Amino acid sequence: METIKKRYQDYVIADGKLVGDFENLYKNIDDPWHQSEIDHKFDSRRQLAINYTLRLNKEFGIKKVIELGCGFGFMTESLRKLGLNSIGTDISETAIKKARELHPESKF
Repeated sequence: METIKKRYQDYVIADGKLVGDFENLYKNIDDPWHQSEIDHKFDSRRQLAINYTLRLNKEFGIKKVIELGCGFGFMTESLRKLGLNSIGTDISETAIKKARELHPESKF
């Protein structure tokens, strides 16, 4: 019998319905959403979020940021490096463990 390898999408949505099996997603897929790839680090949506956060910091003095659904913590780490007090959180313990390994100076 041939084993069918699941795609990361299969852990999120199936047959148009939310599956939300994020723990197994992070346990079974090495790099969901290709978070570690260099082109995603410079993705325009990510840059917009960073720029908007920096604007809030400059205009209102906001220095604390929480990233919901941080995955492997690349955004949390980017914001920390910019001098913000950033904390990442995720529903998956496996994702948080990996984020802590990848970014030991950030808070998760």
